[in-house]
Amino acid sequence: IYFSMARDLERADRVNDAATAYAEFIKKFPGDEQVYEALWREAQLRKTRLRQLPQAEKLENTLLFTAKERQKKGEKVPPVAADYASRIAYERLEKDFEKYAKLKIERPNLRNPTNFTRSLDTKAKARDQMIKAYEEIVTGYQQAYSTIGSLYKIAQAWENFVTTLLAVPCPTGLTEDQCMLVKQGLEEKAGPSRDSSKAAYKACVDKSSELNVFTQYSTECVKVLERLVPDAFPEMAERRLKYAPEERKVEVKSNSLILRYDAPGTGS
Repeated sequence: IYFSMARDLERADRVNDAATAYAEFIKKFPGDEQVYEALWREAQLRKTRLRQLPQAEKLENTLLFTAKERQKKGEKVPPVAADYASRIAYERLEKDFEKYAKLKIERPNLRNPTNFTRSLDTKAKARDQMIKAYEEIVTGYQQAYSTIGSLYKIAQAWENFVTTLLAVPCPTGLTEDQCMLVKQGLEEKAGPSRDSSKAAYKACVDKSSELNVFTQYSTECVKVLERLVPDAFPEMAERRLKYAPEERKVEVKSNSLILRYDAPGTGS
């Protein structure tokens, strides 16, 4: 009853009352299987609607810790708990990804290429760390939503590296032809990363199809592949057809179960 009350309050958009009701349910029934959903829903309300970030983080930590402890003990983790825990772990990587995406590779200096080399290595190491973190989400939780999302972010990590590398300006003092040679060299260097990006996008789409789960991330993966490899992934053109219901004449004869339309009490 407590959980149903909380859900009704949430549906009625009584956000503060709903969050309080979820908290009361968690306190009264800590061993109930629905406690995981209550933790998730209360955390989401406090984070996205009430902007009570410390309280939301505490609730998320409780959900994560409980799920991990059950897994360590060899106990079965309820599917809903594993799903919500994986979503929390996935979302918490976003800030790290944003920092990675902002890392720049410095312009080469022909006399002293140290800064260029160092910044390139820093970017590559950060990329590998992000990819590893998302791979751990995939293997550690094995949940559809976070797996598809993680494959998308892995592809994004590779693509961001390519974009950042190709955005590096030529060293100063070069002619146009010399600059073109430098750009060709950067393009060749970016080739393996571009291939890895395409492979990750395809893995995202394949996994979505395999699991029969389709999210905003799988949709984005398809859109990218339509752009990058149009032959393998032709764009799906939206077809709009006017719906015109067919006119049907059905003759219905009255019987003991079907009254005549003009029988007493049935007419308008």
